[in-house]
Amino acid sequence: FPSHDKTNSNLEEERETNEMLIRTISHDLANPLTVVGAYIEMLHSDKVQPEDKEKIWSRLKANTQSALDMIGRIRNAILTRTQASLVAIHSVSIDRSMKRLLESFEPRLKEKNIIVVYKNRTSLDTLVQAEENALCEHVFANVLSNAVKFSFEGSKILITARDIGDFVSVEFQDFGTGIQEKRLEKRYLISTQGTKGETGTGFGLMVMGYFLRKFGASLDIKSKAG
Repeated sequence: FPSHDKTNSNLEEERETNEMLIRTISHDLANPLTVVGAYIEMLHSDKVQPEDKEKIWSRLKANTQSALDMIGRIRNAILTRTQASLVAIHSVSIDRSMKRLLESFEPRLKEKNIIVVYKNRTSLDTLVQAEENALCEHVFANVLSNAVKFSFEGSKILITARDIGDFVSVEFQDFGTGIQEKRLEKRYLISTQGTKGETGTGFGLMVMGYFLRKFGASLDIKSKAG
């Protein structure tokens, strides 16, 4: 049976996750629904010019789809949490996972003309206890995705893997906009736009946390912004 401290820790984690979901829903989901409500009121008032109706219907469709997409992402985040508890831990090559990651990100990197410099300062046969797909797609991909999102066009992202005692540290360093201190302290999920107008939900940090805890790993974020 879990200890009292472990139970309290799980309850606190559950509470924080629920708060994150509520913040996201109340902010990101409320925006398109507010727009939809306003346009419905306009149509209901019958004061819209015929030539403007097509534009309004188009915006109604776009904002409705935006809300539906958000609901889909919330469902996926909840599903991913369940998947995290089921993954089988085994020995995974950091070097192989990183090369797989960079291959998958090649189109996005070219789009913003960003160069990634990867340095593996561990031995090439260094293994960590994780699950390869989750490590690559839900941990490394989330970190790199944010680094790309907030990096300026034509800049660099440095990735360095190194041994620290019995652990392996993988550091991602970008030279973009950074994160305000208050957002780091409170781990806000509310999304912000990237340097090229990229949008997101902020679920990446939460999903990544599921797997990091499963792997017995941790995340440390530092920023010079704000």
